[in-house]
Amino acid sequence: MAATSPAPDPNTAALLAYLVEHYLSAVARQLLQDGAPITMIGSEGPFLEEYAPNDVRLFDAEGHLGFGTVYASRFTVQHDMALRWDALSGWSAVRQVERGPEEIRWHVQGLVPVPARVSAFLAGVEVDFAGTGSDERPYFRDEQSPYTGMLERLAAYAPAESGPDRERSTGAELFGAERSRVCELRVVDALLAEEPDPVVQYPLRRSEVRALELCLEWLEPLTRGRPEVVTMLQQDLSRRLPGEPVQQAREALAAAGRRRGRLAANGW
Repeated sequence: MAATSPAPDPNTAALLAYLVEHYLSAVARQLLQDGAPITMIGSEGPFLEEYAPNDVRLFDAEGHLGFGTVYASRFTVQHDMALRWDALSGWSAVRQVERGPEEIRWHVQGLVPVPARVSAFLAGVEVDFAGTGSDERPYFRDEQSPYTGMLERLAAYAPAESGPDRERSTGAELFGAERSRVCELRVVDALLAEEPDPVVQYPLRRSEVRALELCLEWLEPLTRGRPEVVTMLQQDLSRRLPGEPVQQAREALAAAGRRRGRLAANGW
């Protein structure tokens, strides 16, 4: 958001950027737990941009959460979808058709709502984009307002102080760890969801099975280390291509059972 108001001092700006990142991370982790496949989080600002000698503008703090294209397509065909947050108006849902104008719905329930409220907003947008929130942008603070109150609310989402020998995790790191955990939980649940678990005849080309194997392999850099169950699933698919019976190539199912037992012991 461009403005002509003065920028905060460097310490306040750094603190605001740090707290905004952790707030976005907390919201993203809530959305993951509620079933929305968030693919990335990003934040920036506040910072000054000089357009001319007498035209220096403040871009206030803002951030966004991105989704995969498969999930975004639920909101309507051929739309890109994101959730945005800014330091003046809070959350909004934004979708855009290629070469078309943005369509925006505003959350209108405060500048720093709890993550569960943002999740409920997204659930409403998924069902009825035009009927959720408001098309009129709210303003919960203006460019001249101090950051004090907002910083206090954002501070609730920062990690607790660590000991002198331990650094605090960044918001992106916490988001990445939660994405890995949720990914594993969903794979485990999918493998153990049906009993009995019949063999189905599903028309796949050999090339498509290979492509699926590559997708599983590339989960490693995306999830910071593939869970055992994902590794076993890839190996099961590879072993079935030469004709090994389905009843034998089922290490992923066994791994899922072991993992569910460990998760239950940890209270997950």
